[in-house]
Amino acid sequence: MKIKKFVARDFQAAIKQAKAEMGGEAIILHSRQVKKRGLLAWFSAPYVEITVAIDNDLMVNSDRYRKKTPPPEDNADAANNVKPERDEELLLELRSMKNLITDLKSRMYELERIGGMSEQLQVLYEILTENHVDREIALNIVSSVASTWQRKLMRLKIES
Repeated sequence: MKIKKFVARDFQAAIKQAKAEMGGEAIILHSRQVKKRGLLAWFSAPYVEITVAIDNDLMVNSDRYRKKTPPPEDNADAANNVKPERDEELLLELRSMKNLITDLKSRMYELERIGGMSEQLQVLYEILTENHVDREIALNIVSSVASTWQRKLMRLKIES
């Protein structure tokens, strides 16, 4: 597994850097917005830091469409024993089931996070994901918008 951090002015630039260096199979582990420190921080815009990983042994959704190379056959074993082929089928089935469970877990997590949000925020999340924004980044954006709205509402209540 290879893990690397990328820093850029915005999420799109950071993701572009990550894809260029790590490839399209890279997975975003963490993203955050960071402000510079010191006096210059007052005059500079915040930047984005994303942590990306790639693991050739890890299978994700897009791996379902990847070519699978069969293991090399040993003619003596193939003639005497049919069981390794069945074992390989079972392993592939288990991997497929593991991928489905991983998908279900991530979808349930998404539903749990956006389920309590307003309809407008849920629509925003759907628009982001339909436009191929990474689901975790879309959740972060929607959560950020929700917390900003809540702060503004609190200020309005305090002022009135």
